[in-house]
Amino acid sequence: MAPVSFKANTFAEALQMARSGTSINFVLPGSSGIQRLATELLTTNAQINVSKVPYNGAGVAFTDLIAGRVV
Repeated sequence: MAPVSFKANTFAEALQMARSGTSINFVLPGSSGIQRLATELLTTNAQINVSKVPYNGAGVAFTDLIAGRVV
């Protein structure tokens, strides 16, 4: 899920953006857990670098996601 303003329309396009050096803020509903593990696995295997933004729960993260502050 991403805000309308995000330029990528597919996951492959988002990976290409990250590989090209475009700064991407990636929301995590907490600082640990399965989402964090999956994110680390993705960034390692895809050889990309994203800014991981931990939130105190999914509700707050979705609010910022809908507002377009994070991806």
